[in-house]
Amino acid sequence: MIKYAIISDIHGNLEALKAVRDDMNEAGVDRVICLGDIISKGPYGHECIEMVKSMCDATVRGNNDVRYTKSLDEIAGEPDFDYDYFYWTQKQLSGDDIKFLRSLPICCEFMLSGRLVRCFHATPDNPSRSVFNYDDYNSKLELFNKTEFTTENTADVVVYGHTHHIGMEKLFGRLLINAGSVGNSLNIVSDPYYNALRTSEFTQAEYVIISGEDGEANGDVKVEFRTVNYDKDKALENYGFRGIKADQYRNEILHGEYRHPERLKTYK
Repeated sequence: MIKYAIISDIHGNLEALKAVRDDMNEAGVDRVICLGDIISKGPYGHECIEMVKSMCDATVRGNNDVRYTKSLDEIAGEPDFDYDYFYWTQKQLSGDDIKFLRSLPICCEFMLSGRLVRCFHATPDNPSRSVFNYDDYNSKLELFNKTEFTTENTADVVVYGHTHHIGMEKLFGRLLINAGSVGNSLNIVSDPYYNALRTSEFTQAEYVIISGEDGEANGDVKVEFRTVNYDKDKALENYGFRGIKADQYRNEILHGEYRHPERLKTYK
């Protein structure tokens, strides 16, 4: 039996990452995979990269890892680009940090209990495209397909992040898992009538442990969702950036309120 811890969307939240590291040690995981978005939003991008390097066996790139490691020439002309926030995020990083993030692959794969497990940030060919749990069956099924960034086989198990919405679904023998978010857990579909008094439950650090037989040997695949409390007030110390994004980040950390609700599809 081997245990894989899969973490995603740390977003510069060092306190949440430390809490998850301690929880993984207690859970006795054997290997750790990071699904990207190590940086942005939170103020500790460099420190989180150093921790990911030290404890992860594989890391793939997220959309924020791409966006905030671009050069000025690469971002020139992008509409509505927030240059101040870009500089603030990039100033957290060393030259080696930027090289590390830019070198990350789109996907990683391994065999577990005879099944091909494929891990990526958002989709197997695009770290920026969102697939939510309420999307249609065909959109989810596409996540198992091969792309130019994967091996030639269709995946049996897919683990991804990006939406900050932890969950699992079985699709006719295939297993689709979202690892949630370590550092920026969001209550994506919020109804204050039901959960306004319970927002702290939605803003804990989240990650997934999947376990089974190592390699080609047949066996079961077990999935465990882990939620870990951490010191949110300490996570908000020394934020540094001023203005509306500081207020948005505070609301996300304390209450799980996504800063751009207009980007989410209506859930009915």
